[in-house]
Amino acid sequence: MLTMEFVPKIPHKAAKLVPSSLLAILVAMFIEYVIVRNVNCPVTSAHDPVVHHGDETTARRSLAASNTTGWTKCGTDVIGDVTPFSFTSPYPFFLDDQYYTNGTYAITADDAPQILVNGLLLAIAGVVQGLMTTEVVTSYVKTPAHTPSIVWAMGVANLVSGFLGGMGGDAMIGLSTINCLNGGRGRLAPTVTALGVMLCTMVAYKVLDFIPISALAGVMIVVVLHTFKWAKVPMVISALVPASWREPINKSICCCLPKWMQLPLEVDRWEALIIVVVSGLTIGFNLVVGVGVGVVLATVRFAYASSLTTDVSVAPAKPGEPKKYVLAGKLFFGSSMRFHTFFDVDNDPETVVLQMDEKPFEYSAVDALARVRGLYAAQKKTFEVEYVKVPSTRTEPPTPASPSQKVPAVAVEMAESHSAESPQASAPSV
Repeated sequence: MLTMEFVPKIPHKAAKLVPSSLLAILVAMFIEYVIVRNVNCPVTSAHDPVVHHGDETTARRSLAASNTTGWTKCGTDVIGDVTPFSFTSPYPFFLDDQYYTNGTYAITADDAPQILVNGLLLAIAGVVQGLMTTEVVTSYVKTPAHTPSIVWAMGVANLVSGFLGGMGGDAMIGLSTINCLNGGRGRLAPTVTALGVMLCTMVAYKVLDFIPISALAGVMIVVVLHTFKWAKVPMVISALVPASWREPINKSICCCLPKWMQLPLEVDRWEALIIVVVSGLTIGFNLVVGVGVGVVLATVRFAYASSLTTDVSVAPAKPGEPKKYVLAGKLFFGSSMRFHTFFDVDNDPETVVLQMDEKPFEYSAVDALARVRGLYAAQKKTFEVEYVKVPSTRTEPPTPASPSQKVPAVAVEMAESHSAESPQASAPSV
C-alpha cells in the first residue's frame, strides 16, 4: 500500500519508470519469498498448506498433532494456494462435457427463464458499472467519453467471450483506476493494459500463482481509497443535523480540517437519502437492486420538483379576443391532478384558449385537458388549446418556416413581448 501510494509522488523520473501497482506487487513478492519464508516461527502460527482433497479440517488437525512442538518456516497465502491458474483452450460452450448428462444435453427449455433473468441482471450490472467506471476515468483524464461505443464494445466482447465459454465481464473500475494512477491518459493505455492481461493469463499464468494475496488486497485498498467519494461523507452527516448547527460545528469542531471535510452549509437531504439507500442495498443485495431503487427515488424526486414548476397564468388579451391562459412548465402525471384548479370556469367568458408550447403525449396530460374541457362544456362554454412554440434565445438565425408551418401572429406577438419583458424567461426551466 505504501509503495503504490507514495512512490508516484517522489519528484524523480525514476519513480515513473515502473507502474506503482506492479512495483507494489514485486515488493510484496520480495518480502514474502526473501524475508517471511526464511524466518522460523511456531508451528501453530506457520503457514498451513491448503489441502485440496478430503476433509480439510481433519487434515489440518492431523498436521498440527504430528508436530505440536518446534519451529518451521513462515509464509502467507499466495494465489497458487487458494486458486491455482490453469490454461484451457477456448472453444464453443456447447462442446463442453459439463453440458451433457448421459449423452443428453443438460440444458432444456425449462432453464430458459432463469438464464434470461440472470443474463438481464448481469447486463444491467455491466452497463451500470461500465458507466460508473467511465465517470471515474473521466475525472482523471478530463476528457469526455463516448458512452454508446463503450456499451456496444462491452456487449460484443461479452457475446464472443460467452460463446467461447469464458466468463462475462465489464469495465474494471479497479484496473482502470490503477491505469490512471500510473499515468495512463489516452486510448493506447487501456489497449496495452488489455494485451498485458491477456499475455499474463495465457502465457505467464504460472507466475501469477506466486503473487501473495496480501499484495492484491493492498492494491485494491489503495484503489478503493482513490475511488470512494469521500466528500459525500460530510454531506450525509450534514443532512442529519439541523441547518442552524452546521456553521457552529464547522467553527468549533471542523475548523482545523480541510475544506472538503467540513459540513456543507446547504445540502439536499433527499440526495443524501439516495446515497445511503443505494450504498446499503448494494452491500446487502447487489448493485442492480441498489441502482434500481436509487433511480426510482431520483425519479420520484424529479417528478415532484417538476410538478411544482407547473403554473397557468392569464395572458393579456386585446379587445374582442377570447380569454387566454398560458401554461408554464410541464403538464404530466405529477401536475395533472391539480391542473383544473388553475381555471376560473364559473366566471370565464364563452370562449377560453389555453396556450401550450408543445402537444402533450402522456395519457395523464391528455386526460387533464379532457377534464378541463368537460368542465367548460358543462357550463356551455368552449375550451380550446393552442400550441405555440416560443422561439429560443440562441443567437443563430431562425430557419424560415414553410407556408404549411406558419406560426400564428398571436404566437409571434406573445414571443416578442415575452422576450422584451425578460431576456432569460424563454430559457427552459429546471
